[in-house]
Amino acid sequence: MAIHEHPIIFSTDMIRAILDGWKTQTRRVIKGILPNDKWLAGLPDVKCPFGQVGGTLWVRESFRAHLKDYGGELGVGGVVQYKASQLNDKGTDIVLGKWRPSIFMPKWASRLTLEITDIKVQRLQEITEEDAQAEGVTRPPNYSLTPHYKEWFSYLWDTIHKKKDRWQDSPWVWAISFERLK
Repeated sequence: MAIHEHPIIFSTDMIRAILDGWKTQTRRVIKGILPNDKWLAGLPDVKCPFGQVGGTLWVRESFRAHLKDYGGELGVGGVVQYKASQLNDKGTDIVLGKWRPSIFMPKWASRLTLEITDIKVQRLQEITEEDAQAEGVTRPPNYSLTPHYKEWFSYLWDTIHKKKDRWQDSPWVWAISFERLK
């Protein structure tokens, strides 16, 4: 069975956490189906849409670039800047233009490749303190200085999932562990 590459999107803050080496896990809501006993037993017919252990993820992030244009398609080449590496830059560069959302990043412009080292199916609130720390969270405003990574992670989760799949709902998630390859 061939191992494939899959794209994955991260926020600018999470890109920084990957670059700094303290984000090694991500959780993504399982869409459309609910896990059953076979899933929880870890049987091989479980298919994560982000790949499988040993597979790779190429990271999509906010960027801007001077790109070669081939009939309306983004071509390989050009100069690329990554928003996560720019400090306090929200404007437009004369040569590179405006920031483009991560969803539009072509594979050739990706600078980060992650190898999947583990995949678990679990309820969101089953996250351990250690796993919450591996999610790359930092202390939210007005929170205790004492590290409570699970609490900090719940805050981050709810800032991303404002209307559905909130922390209090404890949705089923893919818990994906990874190592940075490049």
